[in-house]
Amino acid sequence: MSAIALIDELIAEAVMSARTRGAVWRILSSAGAGQDTEDVVADAAEAAVKSAALYDPTLGPVEAWVVTIAKRRAYDHLKRIGAAGRLNVRLEVAADGPDSALGVRVADFSDDVLERVDGAAQAREVLRLTGILVANPVAYRRVASLWMTYQGDTGRAAAAMGITPAALRDSCREVRRCAHVVRHAMAARGS
Repeated sequence: MSAIALIDELIAEAVMSARTRGAVWRILSSAGAGQDTEDVVADAAEAAVKSAALYDPTLGPVEAWVVTIAKRRAYDHLKRIGAAGRLNVRLEVAADGPDSALGVRVADFSDDVLERVDGAAQAREVLRLTGILVANPVAYRRVASLWMTYQGDTGRAAAAMGITPAALRDSCREVRRCAHVVRHAMAARGS
């Protein structure tokens, strides 16, 4: 095994260690941001891999080096959060100026978010029921693969599946018809 591959393996082990995650969590949770631990650990892993050539084994073990990088990334993350918070406060103060027409505050968008969440839940239920009720399960798998793997590229998906684009479009029509029936049945049940 080459020295670079060995260092990369040691970095991977160090990033996944409880010591690294614990150090990051302690720093972030002290500011109420413990939920960001995984993101910061991922940033630290990326930074460690990018700077692996700079690691000097005479200065200490790889894990200590990675923990130091992770702690620095955690403190950087807290600085970014603090800067964003200060900016929000400044914007809120500016929004409460003497003329409300000049304010920078935006309308409450929580209703839009709730509608989208409800819409997503309904779409998941339609897809789930369509997968159960569609007459040809192979068609459903083809359509799912078309959208999830090939992002709607019918030609590429058909070639990968070993079928014609016309056959894939037929599968799409079949699944779409079933989903349409399911959606109407759900609406009828709701009313």
